[in-house]
Amino acid sequence: MKKTIFTTIITTLLLCACQNNTSAQKKTGDEQIPNDSIVQRVTDIYTHVCASYPNDHGMDENFNFTPFERPNLDSLYCSAHWNELLAAVEEKDEQSGDELPFFDYDYWIMGQDWDKLRFDSVAVAEVKDKTATVTLNLYNFDTCNHLTLTLVRERNNWFIDNILNDYSGYDIDIEPTGIREDMEEYIHQDN
Repeated sequence: MKKTIFTTIITTLLLCACQNNTSAQKKTGDEQIPNDSIVQRVTDIYTHVCASYPNDHGMDENFNFTPFERPNLDSLYCSAHWNELLAAVEEKDEQSGDELPFFDYDYWIMGQDWDKLRFDSVAVAEVKDKTATVTLNLYNFDTCNHLTLTLVRERNNWFIDNILNDYSGYDIDIEPTGIREDMEEYIHQDN
């Protein structure tokens, strides 16, 4: 009797251990996607983002802006749909003739200017089908921006499909919205 109970307990524990072992992975279709690979992808993206902005803050010694070549981060790291929306936003900006474009800041650094760019705390919040939600802290001028990224699986990799900033590092009361939704709303507005 004791041997049967012991065997049952061990079998139950082994089954639980096998089920818990998959908590570090989320199922996407028929393939298992380890959270570590998603964290590594976002880490690689934001390492490149931070390295893409020169340490001189884009200013010369007289505080005049100095142009610099930055890679097209959107084409490298954003989804096909994001890039389609971005092209539509740029087209609408051109047609409107307004001096100020839709984007009056750089969403890659969450600001117009930069200093001490860095990030930390990359974590996967959820993986569902071919979509992942990832959070991270992006620092610019020592201000912490708590970002939530929506990534989609396409072209055999993870690409950013939306960026949400909760603005908690700022002394403002703005309801957080995703940049993708903001672009869609702008595109569909009447002039």
